Amino acid sequence: MIYRRIQLFIIGLVVFSFTIVALPTQKAVSLIENSDTPLNPKAGWTLMLEEIFRITDESEDYYFRNPRNVQVGPKGCIYLTDKEQFLKFSSEGKFIRNMYKKGQGPGEIQNYIKYTFCNNKIYVYDFQPGKLICFDLEGKFIEEKRLKERLGNFFGCLDGRFIFLRTVWPSMDDRKGEFFFIENRICHIGFDGTQLMLGKNIPTKAEVLSGGGARFYPATNVRSTDGQLLYFNGSTDYAIDVINLVDGDISHRFSRKYQSVKYPEPKEKPKRPSSGMRPKYMRDIEAMFARKDSLWVATSKNDPEKGDLFDVFDMEGRYTDSFYIKGGGRVDAVFDEWLFKVERDEDGIYSIVKYRFKK
Repeated sequence: MIYRRIQLFIIGLVVFSFTIVALPTQKAVSLIENSDTPLNPKAGWTLMLEEIFRITDESEDYYFRNPRNVQVGPKGCIYLTDKEQFLKFSSEGKFIRNMYKKGQGPGEIQNYIKYTFCNNKIYVYDFQPGKLICFDLEGKFIEEKRLKERLGNFFGCLDGRFIFLRTVWPSMDDRKGEFFFIENRICHIGFDGTQLMLGKNIPTKAEVLSGGGARFYPATNVRSTDGQLLYFNGSTDYAIDVINLVDGDISHRFSRKYQSVKYPEPKEKPKRPSSGMRPKYMRDIEAMFARKDSLWVATSKNDPEKGDLFDVFDMEGRYTDSFYIKGGGRVDAVFDEWLFKVERDEDGIYSIVKYRFKK
C-alpha cells in the first residue's frame, strides 16, 4: 500500500530530544521535542487523490451552510452535521434523511451537537441543555438522559461509559497578564447519570483581550484508532498531549520546531468592528487524523504549488514524514485508503467529496 513507506522507514537519524516538563497545575510529563526535519529523507512528497463521488446540496431536502464532522457508520452510511441538520447518506453518497428535529422535547435538539457510534446506536450530545440522546442507526429515537451539568467536548464511548471534557474557566480576577489557562479534566459518564472525574488538569490556553474579554481557541483533538488515547492540542502552538482515556492523565507530549504562519491581510475592511484584536498568527495545527500506526497533522502551511502540508508522527511522537495534498477545501475525515474533503467553489457553494488515494 502507498502508506507503507510512512510507517516502515525507521532510520538512525537523531532528530528529536527527550525531556521532562511540568504543565500548569499538572504533574511532570515526558516531552519529545522534534526538529523541523522528519526522519524520512524523501519527505515532502505529494499525496495524489482520485475523486470517487461528490455530495452537493442540489436536493431540496437539505442545504449546506458549513458541513463538517463527517463519519462513516457501522453499516457504511455517511453522516455529517451542519446548522440545524444531522444528515445521513448512503455509502454511495445518496441522501437518506435529516435526523435533526429542533425542539426541547424527547429526541429533539436545540443547539450544536457532537455524535458517536456505540453498540450499533448513535449517541448525540446536545450542548445547550446538556443532554445525551440515543438513536438507532435509522435515526429512530430510543431514549435520552439529561446530565447533571453542561460539559465541554464529547469524545465518544469507552467500556460502556461516555467520555467528556469538563471545563472550568478561571474567575475574572485570575485572568491576569497576556494569557491565562482554562482547567479541563476527563469525565466519564454512565447513561444512568453516574459521573466519574479522572486524571489531572489538562490546561488549554486563552488570550486576554482589552475590556476584560478573552479569545479562546477550541481544542483540536482526535482519538486513536483503538479508542484508548486522545491526541489533544489546546493552544495555537505546535504541541500535542497524549491523554490516556482510561485514567484521564497525560501520558506524554510531543512537538516539533515550527515557524508559525501569519494571517494574510484582509482584502477588505470588516463591515462590523471586531470585539478584539485580530490574531497575528494562525494556529499551527489545523486538524489531526489518527491512523493505525501513525498520526497525521494538518498544519497551517500551504504551498501555492504543492498544497497543504501534513506532518506524520509515529505512535511514540517521533516526526517521521511529511507530505502535501493539492486542491482546495478542508480534509474533514481520513480512512484506510480514502478521505473526505469539504470543498467550496468560487460562488461559496459547499460540497462533500470522497477521494481515493492514488497508487
